[in-house]
Amino acid sequence: CGDRFGRPAHIFAQRVPSEKHSGTKVYYYLKYREGKKVISLYISKADIDCVRAQVERRKHIEVMIKSLQEELAIADRILEAEL
Repeated sequence: CGDRFGRPAHIFAQRVPSEKHSGTKVYYYLKYREGKKVISLYISKADIDCVRAQVERRKHIEVMIKSLQEELAIADRILEAEL
């Protein structure tokens, strides 16, 4: 996905695409910040599924990271108790 837009692919996984309705048509945009500037990037209908898949993958990875951090905290407490 990222190659087509000239932006790194990780930008697309950072935000959830927003929908804009104009009459009967739906347009998809990805809004993110570069410094103080807000960038609105149009996403075509052909690419929206790819972007949504990346967002879902990011959310899944975030849940996995949180779970692993909790397990690490438990393991640290066990090791400290043994010392």
